[in-house]
Amino acid sequence: METRFLCLKTSWLLNQYHGEEWPPSPARAYQALVAGLMTGGNRRLVSDGAEEALRWLEQLPPPKIIAKRKRTLEPSYRIAVPNNDMDKPARAWAKGREEDTSKYKTMKEIQPHSLDADGPHVVYCWEMGAEEAQYGLILKSISECMHTLGWGRDMAYADVEVVEDLPLDVGELWQPAPRGSQTLGVPVSGFLDDLKASYQRFVMRSGVGGVNADPRPSVYQLERYGVAGRVTRPRAVFELTGLDPDRKIPYSYAGWRGQDVAAWVRHAANLSIQKDPRWDQAGEFVSGHVMEGDRNQRLSYVPLPSVGHPRSDGRIRRIAILGPVGASENAEPELIEYLQRTMLGQVLTSEGGTAVCRLAELADSDSIWLRYRRQARRWRTVTPVILHGFNTQRGQISLKKTDLLIGQAFDESGFPKELIQEFQFQEAPLVPNTTAAKAVWKAKHLRKRPAYHLDVTFREKVEGPMVIGIGRHYGLGLFAPVEGT
Repeated sequence: METRFLCLKTSWLLNQYHGEEWPPSPARAYQALVAGLMTGGNRRLVSDGAEEALRWLEQLPPPKIIAKRKRTLEPSYRIAVPNNDMDKPARAWAKGREEDTSKYKTMKEIQPHSLDADGPHVVYCWEMGAEEAQYGLILKSISECMHTLGWGRDMAYADVEVVEDLPLDVGELWQPAPRGSQTLGVPVSGFLDDLKASYQRFVMRSGVGGVNADPRPSVYQLERYGVAGRVTRPRAVFELTGLDPDRKIPYSYAGWRGQDVAAWVRHAANLSIQKDPRWDQAGEFVSGHVMEGDRNQRLSYVPLPSVGHPRSDGRIRRIAILGPVGASENAEPELIEYLQRTMLGQVLTSEGGTAVCRLAELADSDSIWLRYRRQARRWRTVTPVILHGFNTQRGQISLKKTDLLIGQAFDESGFPKELIQEFQFQEAPLVPNTTAAKAVWKAKHLRKRPAYHLDVTFREKVEGPMVIGIGRHYGLGLFAPVEGT
């Protein structure tokens, strides 16, 4: 089925927004649509299918949001607002006494947000099927009735458009993310009915039984959102040192054999969790032995070759253990914090049981670790990306298949393919002192898979560490940023 996006494009007339959350929640935008439709004679301007279209919209999955960056206006200012205890002067008036209402007000600090002059400022994009396009026409008529979004003073207007591609040129892409930085309300089935009931509660908020101080809607879902490309993953990082515990002598290993180091550290992590009964059930998770459908819910053991400096040699002196991109049931932040603490000083052994090196603490200010963590628009692979499927057709490389597989690799690793501006792939290395895709050692089950080095440019800066593809749990598909981007 062909996928399209129903985009609600919103703009503020005065380029200011007074709400607390940014971007404004999808529930707030939906509420503004309903409020506009129900204002004055607007209901007569929209076809009879308006309610059906709104009920269809509330049942869609949470939308992606594209929002311009806001700036906080300085200085803030304060206004006097009622303190929700006007029943006290009311009782005085009922007894015939005069009462000064000014003392029942409190000062509220206002910190408005400034937006760019050019709209749209926020675009809400619901994924829809091509056969549902008729709702787009009705919602377009409804959107033309919008008059405010946020506070009553936040005059706004909107438009609806059905598109095939997300309008990423507007601003940052916010999407549902288990560890996102913002919690936003999202419409769910029954939200429209609750808005109607909420309005009736507001109209009847004062009566013989007292005052209903909170008539607000409550039938909505809370969803965490994060900016695409800012992948927050719990991590433990270590430096490799010699076996002598009294002397911190750096240890290095060949960059093209990074999977060896990943295997050593994975084995050490398994030994570490056996010391604490709290982690009896975490062995499968730590080892990466997961069901096929849950292959993303596992730890990634990522050796970090030394790159980025003219004298860098591409050898491995550091390693990171990264938690899954999405949420899992393994309490991985606490587990990784435990591994960071208990694995310091642990001896790493090779497959034959020979002691090789130790794990030592890595400073958070370490230049190589900082390089892999930084933000940039352009990135190049240090180790090749292993694709999820085969990209040949009749014995020849299919560019279409390759594009789809590379997009899938980015998607599954927390970097939506919509953020990609352009990319190139090749077998030869792109970073000095790294190894060609075919020459990098790979585990047996990965050797027949297509492997490429990638040079990718995103539409905006994304944050590392970035590791993608089916070899990412062993450190294959690791990217480094290009300076100056």
